[in-house]
Amino acid sequence: MGRFSALLMAALWLCLSPAFADQSADEQRAQNLFLQVRCVTCQSQSIADSGAAIAHDMREMIRGEIAQGKSDEDILAQLHGRYGDAVLMKPPFSPHTALLWLAPLLVMAIGILIIARSRKAQHS
Repeated sequence: MGRFSALLMAALWLCLSPAFADQSADEQRAQNLFLQVRCVTCQSQSIADSGAAIAHDMREMIRGEIAQGKSDEDILAQLHGRYGDAVLMKPPFSPHTALLWLAPLLVMAIGILIIARSRKAQHS
């Protein structure tokens, strides 16, 4: 009886393991997408890190879209269409987001100019 049980368990494991592999691959895709999508309530967190109700709803929507066979690009495009650039952790470079992308460089350039002028004033 012990041998039969072991064979039965092995057969069940072989039958079910592809389903579990697909499920874990889908969940890995979902987790990756969660990190790319910003919580529309929190703004400073991805939906992977947010406890907000809307983040939960967005995670469930992403899982549902993956289950329907949609690509990551399609899912992100759908979210971008619904919520705009702010929903993406790395928004695309466009005229609307240029200041967002260029602001750190602008601040750094201004800082360098201030330091250079203050050093020049000290040596004069």
